[in-house]
Amino acid sequence: MSKKKNELKEAEFKNLILQKEIEVQKEAQAEKQRISRDMHDDFGSGISALKLQIEFLKLSKHDGSIDANIEDLLTGCDHLNHSMREMLWSLNSSYDSLESFINYVTVYAVNFFKKTKIKPHIHNEGHQNIVLGTVIRRNLYLCVKEALNNIYKHSSAENVFLNFEQKENHFVLDVKDDGVGLSSNHSGGNGFANMESRMTAMKGQFKILPSEKGLHLQFILSLAE
Repeated sequence: MSKKKNELKEAEFKNLILQKEIEVQKEAQAEKQRISRDMHDDFGSGISALKLQIEFLKLSKHDGSIDANIEDLLTGCDHLNHSMREMLWSLNSSYDSLESFINYVTVYAVNFFKKTKIKPHIHNEGHQNIVLGTVIRRNLYLCVKEALNNIYKHSSAENVFLNFEQKENHFVLDVKDDGVGLSSNHSGGNGFANMESRMTAMKGQFKILPSEKGLHLQFILSLAE
């Protein structure tokens, strides 16, 4: 009888610990949502007000020499606003699905190359509604962002191709371009090292695949629990 009582007490204790962990997770989630709301209300409205003031100044100016400075300020506001939106997105667990990640990266790629000569081509294979998790979603996004930035700066490409595909218990993201590719003595610098480090931390893979033209990067993420 005493053995059964001990087993029951142990089960009750484990259940109590589990409930505490769930409560801590809920509190952490509530705190992230609070931070997101505060950033949106305070930081976002402040940036918007600043941008409106600069635009008003631009319309009411009389000295043409201040044009460049005003344009720089407007560009800075846009970058700051975009950074804030990225941070809000990364904190909000309601965007943790694979579908949400693909949608966000697609919009980012289209907007990123909008004012360049590079044309993005997006291909999305069918996928299940998988939950990635906030940390994984953020790191995978930073890998893609680094890849696209490298294409813009170094590839001299005219086209970039993003392919999203779920293969059984893996999510595969290919980023290809039709630019100059890598020279034989070019290692890719810190950009590739950062991508590989992030993917390794997520127990994923980062590959540089052979390509007839341009550069072909592949990111593989395990979806197995």
